[in-house]
Amino acid sequence: LGSAVHSGTPVQHTFSKSDQMSISEDGTVVNNIRENSWARVDCEITVGVSVEFSFEVLDDRENDEGTCYGISTSDCTKYDSRGSFVLRGYSGHLYCDSSDKGEKFPKIHPRNRVSFRFDYSEGRLEAWLDDQEPRVLINDPGLFAGRILYPTVFNYHGTRTKVK
Repeated sequence: LGSAVHSGTPVQHTFSKSDQMSISEDGTVVNNIRENSWARVDCEITVGVSVEFSFEVLDDRENDEGTCYGISTSDCTKYDSRGSFVLRGYSGHLYCDSSDKGEKFPKIHPRNRVSFRFDYSEGRLEAWLDDQEPRVLINDPGLFAGRILYPTVFNYHGTRTKVK
């Protein structure tokens, strides 16, 4: 899991907070213990920050994935709640502040890498799968105003989620 700011210098970040997910000793891998779990990365995204980060899906239930990937506020604990801006692996749907925006992205399966680029000032969230071209998911600066966001993984179904 990596992140970079405007300087272009890659910085290694780790999972630092979770509920019902175990975090590896080095902080780079999470496994869910129960359904309805989440884990956040120690990369605070605020006004003026631009980041790029990736999640590598090490394991999930093939074609029955129960994991979402993206960004959220610190008080958000479910993928379909206010404060989450995530892609649902099973369907490719974008969940945006508790609303299902429909299919915006390919399905995310085990062994895929899903990457994100977020520019806070522009309110622009892009994502891409493996080596595909980035897709704009959100382009609305007002949507994120006043919020502090973090790269986040949510699990809502199954107990095989393993993400790096």
